[in-house]
Amino acid sequence: MNMTTPLPESRVVKYHQIRHHKKSRRGCLECKTRRCDEKKPTCSACARRETQCHYVEPGLRRPPGQEKSGTGSPQTDTDDASPNHRQPSPSYETIYTPEHLLHLRLLHHYNICTVQSFTDAFQLEGFKSEVLRLEVPSLALQHHYLMDALLSVTLLHLASTDPSTDLPVTKYRDRAVRQLRHQVEQVSEDNARPVFMASLLLSVTALAADRHTGYDGIWLTNWLAMAIGPRMMIDGLRKQVSLRPTPQRSIPLEHAAPVAIPLDLEDALRMDADDEDWEFREDLQRAATGIGKLFGSLACPTCDGCVAFKARAWPFSFVSSRFVDMARQLKPRALAVMSYYLPFFHWFPRVWLYEDVAVQEMERIALAVGSEWATPLAAPKVAVRVKDTSLLKEYLLGLVSRECLRDESAFEGFV
Repeated sequence: MNMTTPLPESRVVKYHQIRHHKKSRRGCLECKTRRCDEKKPTCSACARRETQCHYVEPGLRRPPGQEKSGTGSPQTDTDDASPNHRQPSPSYETIYTPEHLLHLRLLHHYNICTVQSFTDAFQLEGFKSEVLRLEVPSLALQHHYLMDALLSVTLLHLASTDPSTDLPVTKYRDRAVRQLRHQVEQVSEDNARPVFMASLLLSVTALAADRHTGYDGIWLTNWLAMAIGPRMMIDGLRKQVSLRPTPQRSIPLEHAAPVAIPLDLEDALRMDADDEDWEFREDLQRAATGIGKLFGSLACPTCDGCVAFKARAWPFSFVSSRFVDMARQLKPRALAVMSYYLPFFHWFPRVWLYEDVAVQEMERIALAVGSEWATPLAAPKVAVRVKDTSLLKEYLLGLVSRECLRDESAFEGFV
C-alpha cells in the first residue's frame, strides 16, 4: 500500500531557471556573456566601451561533423548554456590574433624594459619613472593615439636591441602622429595630459625613428620639430591645466653663467636688412643665444653637473617653429646654428635613442650648405669627433671670446 500522501499543489515548490535576458547566440564575441544587440559592424556595447567588436563567422559556430541532427527537438538557448552541450569554441582564435599578441608583448616590454631604459638614461626620480610606468599605460587604454605612441616607442626599443627583427614601427608611429595632430588642434583640459605624454614619447624617440627608417634627410630637423610640440602645448595651457604634477627639478638652471656665442657663428649670423633671412633674425638670434649659454656653461664650475640637462633642454627653450621651418628649407644660417649644437650630444646618454647622431648629422649639414659655408662649420666638424670630455670642453671654449667668459655683468640664467 502506497502510504505517500501527495502534497497539496499550493505546497509544491517548482524550480525553474531564472533568465534575466535572452543570451545572444549570434552576437559579437566581446558580448557573448552579455546582451548584444548584434548591430554591425560594431554593436552598441562595444561602441560604448570603445573596444574592438568581433563576430563569429556563421560557418565557424560548430566544428565540422558536430552539427545537430535535423530530427529531434529544436535547439534552445539552454542547450548552448548547458555544460553537457558546450562545444570547444574557435572564437579564441578570432580574438587573440597575432596583432593582439604583439600588443601584449609590447605592453610587457614597455613596462619592464623600455621605461627602465628611460629611467637609467635620464636619471629619472622615482615619481617621474612611475608616471611612465603606470600613468602612461593607464591613459593609453583610454586614448588610442597615446597607445600607438607607446607601442611605437617600444617597437623602436626592441628594434634597437635586435636590428634584424622585422617590426611594424612605421605603422604605429605614423598613425600616432596623424591622430596626435588632430588632438593638438582641439586640446583641452580633458585631453591635455595624454596629448602631452604622446608628444613627449614621440619627440624623445624621433632620432631613433629616423635612424630605424633610414631617413636620408637631416634627422635633427625632425627631432627639433617634435621637441617644440610639448613646449608649445605647455605654454598654451599653463593657466588652464597642470600638465606636470611632478616635484620641482633639483638641477639649478637659474644661476648666472656666461653667454658665449662662438665667434664664427656670430659672423655667420650677421646680415643686412635686405638679406632674405632678415625676417628670421630674431628666431636665429634666440637659438644662437641658447648655444652661447651651452658654451658658457662649460666654463662655469656651478654648471658642471648640469651641462647634459641644459643640452637636452635647448630645443624646448630656444627653438621656435619658424627656426624649424628654416631648417626644413635647408637655410644655411639655421643649419649652422644646429651644427654648433651637435658637439653637445657628447653629454647625452649613451643609449639607443641617440646612436650615430652627431657625426652623421654634421656630414649631412655640411653637404646641404655647400662649400661656401665651410669656414663657420669647420670647428663643429672637428668637435663632433673628439671623444675625451676634457679635451672637448677645452676645444669648444677656444671658439668663444675670453671677454665673454670673464664679464660677469653679462652673465644670465639658462632659462
